[in-house]
Amino acid sequence: VLTIILAVVLLLSSSGLFYNFGLATTVNDETPPFVAALKMIGEGTLRPAYPTFYYLPVAAYLQLPFAALALLSLPFMSVATSVDAIREFVILDFAKLLPWTRLASLVYGVLALIVFYHIARRIFTERYTALFAVFFFATSYLFIQLAHFGRVWTVQMLAIVLALWAILRLS
Repeated sequence: VLTIILAVVLLLSSSGLFYNFGLATTVNDETPPFVAALKMIGEGTLRPAYPTFYYLPVAAYLQLPFAALALLSLPFMSVATSVDAIREFVILDFAKLLPWTRLASLVYGVLALIVFYHIARRIFTERYTALFAVFFFATSYLFIQLAHFGRVWTVQMLAIVLALWAILRLS
């Protein structure tokens, strides 16, 4: 049943991965963590100290794997594989890589649901109660909206439920 719930969340949240494809300013605060991750890859550093990046570094670090996958997908977008061509593409057309940050948000949202399920299993005695809690959390409009766009909120939600899970493990 948990697999079905997660599949429904994946289906509902992934419907907008290519929403306004190529436009960077459609959704506020969607680009800073991803652009910081791209800059970190380009400069070969693990320090996201950029004037346009105003979140905690964890947001950029969690975008790094998806930014690397985005750069690996550039040959499928007919971008030459030279370093100069990739830099030019990232500077001019980085918004075409935003589906990767939306995918990251979706993945971290699903991970938050899995951790939430473990929290609910620890609190409630019956498995069905935990499944209902995860179902209601996963199908809420707010959660679908958060997992739909590439903002930092699903990463923060994952951090919060991980902290709650760790607190429950201590007691």
